[in-house]
Amino acid sequence: MTEAATRQGPEGRFTKGPIMRHVAVMTLTGAVGLTLMFLVDGVTLLYIARLDDTALTAAVGLAWAVQFFIVSLGLAASIAATAVVSRAIGARDRDRARSATCSALI
Repeated sequence: MTEAATRQGPEGRFTKGPIMRHVAVMTLTGAVGLTLMFLVDGVTLLYIARLDDTALTAAVGLAWAVQFFIVSLGLAASIAATAVVSRAIGARDRDRARSATCSALI
């Protein structure tokens, strides 16, 4: 380990090995999580619809659409934050990584 690496701390965990495997695992994990979340919402909508209350069914359907857009915005923000912080970590600029992390959380 070089002197600069010793001062900066340990190396990142996903800096070794095939990148495509890491991308595939992370993409598959996210896709399964999102699919299951929306599947549960769909089952909830199905059961609420069986109550024969159109106002309640419409409210759950609208909430489902709103939730979809909120989740989409959250994913977009997290992808952008990850890209900025990862670049700073890759450049071993811990101060910039901390600053970007705090800005993303705020």
